[in-house]
Amino acid sequence: MRSICALFGACILLLARAALGANDVTSQATPRPLGADLPVYQAPPGGESAPALEGSEPEGVVHLSDALAAALLRSPELTSFAFELRASEARVLQAGQRRNPELSLELEDVAGSGDFRGFREAQTTLQLSQPIELGGKRKARIEAAARAHSLAGWDYEARRLDVFSETARSFVDVLVAQESVALARAGVALAAAEGEAARDRLRAGLAPEVEVTRSEVARSSAETALAKSEHALAAARQRLAAQWGGLGARFERADGALEPLSPPPPLESLLGRLAENPDLARFEAEGRERDAALRLARAQAIPDVRFGPGVRRLEGPDETAFVLGASLPLPVFDRNQGAIAEAEVRRAKLSSERRAVETRLASELAAAHHALVAAFTEAETLRARTLPATEASLRAVRDGYRRGRFGQLEVLDAQRSHFGARADHLRALGEFHRSRATLERLIAAPLEAAR
Repeated sequence: MRSICALFGACILLLARAALGANDVTSQATPRPLGADLPVYQAPPGGESAPALEGSEPEGVVHLSDALAAALLRSPELTSFAFELRASEARVLQAGQRRNPELSLELEDVAGSGDFRGFREAQTTLQLSQPIELGGKRKARIEAAARAHSLAGWDYEARRLDVFSETARSFVDVLVAQESVALARAGVALAAAEGEAARDRLRAGLAPEVEVTRSEVARSSAETALAKSEHALAAARQRLAAQWGGLGARFERADGALEPLSPPPPLESLLGRLAENPDLARFEAEGRERDAALRLARAQAIPDVRFGPGVRRLEGPDETAFVLGASLPLPVFDRNQGAIAEAEVRRAKLSSERRAVETRLASELAAAHHALVAAFTEAETLRARTLPATEASLRAVRDGYRRGRFGQLEVLDAQRSHFGARADHLRALGEFHRSRATLERLIAAPLEAAR
């Protein structure tokens, strides 16, 4: 009997030793070139629930580099992703833990009748048992958690690029809004000057009173446009400050140049770099994670052994004996069939998911590129042809109005044309830079890298 127990125990120990091995899986997401030179927030290894945001909020004159650096260090959304990355590291740690031993106490042959009354014939068994995972469960569990940690790294990298591009677009919005306020103020000043000219003509008997009324209406419209542009600027400033977690815009103004514009690169060169997008590059890690999940589901179908020694006290003969126990569940009904089937389906659908993401990204890239080309063409046409023409026309009409060669309606029409062209130019510049930021997010690199 002893030889049989010894042989059985040796077999169990050999199986347990094979099951306890695990690979060290530490693959991580590779940072993309876009914004890779800027520091990002790193969550502390502990479990602090409310980390202090790093750095101070930008104040005074803010440049694009200042805004991007502040957002990557202070963005509330990015910090939450950083903590999720730490949580996935903890899950890898937990996956590697072995199952705890169990201590059991069993009392037999007590409180009966006859010779078994009381505790005279009691048998007390104290046993220490250790669950032994078979089928490579621990190894598969560690690998699955490590693969999930790698995916969390890709999610963090994608969110970092989102914060980078969203901050760049918000910064452009502030620049355009600042220029729009300056343009609106120029419109108010010009309307006021034209009003004075109309009153001078009225006093000289060269124009009817209705021209003064028209000039006052024009000035009122210009002041309304100024108020609207100032509110738009305040909203744009707030959106930019929100990128680094600011409750209000503490900076004085944004400083940057909307011109000159660089010609857009060809669409083909951008499509060739689309594979660098984390939303697409993550699928290799996604495939490894789902393979690991399938291996874990299959490993969990193999029952575990519970094995351990103990000691038994027999009160009747006043003797002590050792016991050795082992148990093995019989996988008759539950063989983890559902979990295995689910893991197989999730692995099989991965190629469809990848194709869907590829199609979506290619469509977004083409749309952003068309918007970039259209904005570049419009901005350059307005700058080179329309703006000089409307400015010259406005000067000529205003001069002719003072000389009596043109009426007030011609002056107002020239003003609307000129300020409308300047507003269109600003809109085209903003669209160009916003489309540029979108393209850079899609290729995960500065646009110059694709030229």
